Amino acid sequence: MLTPDIIVQKAKNKWGEYKKALITSIILGNDFSFFPLIIRGNTSLDKSFNSNASSYSILYNNSKAKVGKGYLIEWEDKTIRGLGNQSEIKKIVIPSNDDYIYITKKEKEYKAIETALYTLIPLFEKHSNKGAFISWALSNLKEIDDNTIDWKGINKVLSWFLANKNSNMYYLRELPIEVHTKFIENNSNILISLYSSLLNKDLKGLRIEEVFNVKRKPILIRLKLKHKLFEEIALPLSSLKVLDKAYDLSQIERIFIIENESVYLSFPIKDKDLCIFGGGFQVKILDIPWFKEKDIYYFGDLDEHGLEILSIARSIYPSIKSIMMNVETYDNYYCYAVGGPKATCFDNLNSEELKLLQKLRQNEPEHNRLEQEKIDQDYISKFLETLTT
Repeated sequence: MLTPDIIVQKAKNKWGEYKKALITSIILGNDFSFFPLIIRGNTSLDKSFNSNASSYSILYNNSKAKVGKGYLIEWEDKTIRGLGNQSEIKKIVIPSNDDYIYITKKEKEYKAIETALYTLIPLFEKHSNKGAFISWALSNLKEIDDNTIDWKGINKVLSWFLANKNSNMYYLRELPIEVHTKFIENNSNILISLYSSLLNKDLKGLRIEEVFNVKRKPILIRLKLKHKLFEEIALPLSSLKVLDKAYDLSQIERIFIIENESVYLSFPIKDKDLCIFGGGFQVKILDIPWFKEKDIYYFGDLDEHGLEILSIARSIYPSIKSIMMNVETYDNYYCYAVGGPKATCFDNLNSEELKLLQKLRQNEPEHNRLEQEKIDQDYISKFLETLTT
């Protein structure tokens, strides 16, 4: 037998279907034809008069006829064997949108949907079309009823970029848009998604600076070397690429790319060494032509991500050698092994590195990662001595 709680749950189960119909109706400006919504379930009488009376009383006392909002009960007269003429429930319906919102307690979500759609409709009417907006909205149902999103701010940002072609004069945080300085970064996913729909252009995989054609702060590469004036400097990537044009770098013989910061900072170097902070997958951008003239080494975590980064580095520098990324080092520090992530790209590993990969995959998931920070300085120094012999 249906109860008020079951009716509420069945109504809530229709929320996804309801949202899609509501979105389409609002954007197109059509009548909302989702109602009356019939709530299906067992409403049949049984042979117990007291049971029927109690169940019907509870249903009636929680219905719209009694409380002013909610579900309606439609009755029909029937002759029931053993009970005689009885009024039986024909169907239970939610007659209107207001009743549905009342029953499901979705007032905040409903207001959020209205705010989102009515704020963005003019944008699509001016720069795209309603069909594109419907497609976007139906693909972003989670965002549409999120009442924490500042849709007016979203509209301001998108309107500015669509109206101004001089965005390349600015950095993100100095754009003359009436939102707080971190607004675009904090809402980057939804802004890019909407901008892509408005322009009918695939923008996946692009950085937000590329999407909106704004100035990008320079990527600084940190490096250490033996120098009488400084131990560490940071250079823009573009400058590092042409450093050999401005300076004589013939004294540099070895280059070490280190994955993690603390190891980079403490990494022991000699007079003819250059040490680069690789920053994990940042190695992808480290395509420095003059590096290829040097002996180049990579040292990262002994896990699948570390080996994947090494494989990527070797696709840029085919002669790069790994250091301490082998089974021997892993076994020496196995007591520090922890669980680590999985990876897939290992096309450029040599036989020793593949042995390490195999061992990692054979181990228990909670012991398939040795972070390079756990390898002590004495071990690193002794290993580096072997490179000169």
